[in-house]
Amino acid sequence: MISHPGDLAPIEHRTLSDMVTARIRDAIIEGTLKPGQRLTEPMLARRLDVSRSPIREALGRLRNQGLVVGSAASYVWNPTPMDIDEILSLRTTLDCLADEWAIHRHGLSQEDFDRLQAMIDHFRDRLEEADELNSTEVVDADETFQETIYRQTGHSRLIRLWQQLLSQRRAVLYRHLESCDLAAFAAEVVNCQQIVLDGLRRGDLKAVHQQRRSISEDRARQIKATLRAPEHATEIGAYGG
Repeated sequence: MISHPGDLAPIEHRTLSDMVTARIRDAIIEGTLKPGQRLTEPMLARRLDVSRSPIREALGRLRNQGLVVGSAASYVWNPTPMDIDEILSLRTTLDCLADEWAIHRHGLSQEDFDRLQAMIDHFRDRLEEADELNSTEVVDADETFQETIYRQTGHSRLIRLWQQLLSQRRAVLYRHLESCDLAAFAAEVVNCQQIVLDGLRRGDLKAVHQQRRSISEDRARQIKATLRAPEHATEIGAYGG
């Protein structure tokens, strides 16, 4: 993207392995490749029309991200209730630390607050105008708001830890959104973002963190209830087939 005359953004260099990894990751997160499904190099190479070498590299990367499990054979990660608790509780802890660094170390500016408010307003308008929402749009809005706060911390290790959780968190959210009221979930996201932003404006980190923990606990209960539903119950903890 060119922001000013003469300013050139760097060109993104993507290898075939990068593209294959992204394609398989998206298929896992969005549910095209099902939890517990066995992944073989010949099957994936045939479906993506590539050789087995980039497939092998992609599976290794996705294993590091927690989306692929198994050693002798590879399977799509199938989250357990304990996984949900661990992922969401850790994410909340990181979010709270990001709040502290963004407020006390960096000092969010009025411009930062205005940008965050514009995100909320834009998504709220989208909810009011849209005839139909999709899960990707809602999850992206949820993540982009928080990413903006993380980017203002200047804490490189914190940002890396947050990024490491993104894929697994998105995967469990997509599974949840398959069977919940998407419009209601989206409205909850907007309301929670507004509460968090208002608290950050006041510098009331205690209130913000209480809100974040409450959201995390409620969402964990909702997602675990989704996993216990009949259409998902046989998948839990199952690898093979």
